[in-house]
Amino acid sequence: MTKKALIAYYTWSGNTRYIADRISKLIEADIYEIVLSKPYSSNYNTCLQESRRDLGQNRLLDIKNPLPDISRYETLLIGYPVWFGTYPMPMASFLNQCNPVDKKILPFSTHGGGGDPKGLNDLRKLCPDNTFGDLFSVQGRGGSNLDTYLRQWVKNNNIF
Repeated sequence: MTKKALIAYYTWSGNTRYIADRISKLIEADIYEIVLSKPYSSNYNTCLQESRRDLGQNRLLDIKNPLPDISRYETLLIGYPVWFGTYPMPMASFLNQCNPVDKKILPFSTHGGGGDPKGLNDLRKLCPDNTFGDLFSVQGRGGSNLDTYLRQWVKNNNIF
């Protein structure tokens, strides 16, 4: 029996949640939002300071909601906003606690215009015992062609 996929994501502005929801309309998957016990500030500049500090200290954060049992899934689609050129520490905290092994990991990210220059390579280092598909990265909410691009990404990575 083929196991379902899990879409796990962290969002600050809501853009990554939007992309996760669009993906969930294309494939059969469970969905999990990473919610921090102590959320980052809703003030953009303060959030940048907090997240820069956490990244610099490689600080793992407490996740408020119970973690999913990832042993039930063959594929993990993981989504995050790009902060400082890579994934934010809430994503590192999730992956560190779940410790995926022998999974197909398909990352997707949202950014403000700078792209995701280090995310995929950093994820490979964080989760070396897994295989990775292509990174899907969009600015903001991806624009009017988002669903077309997502369908192509799903097809290219054999997610059904």
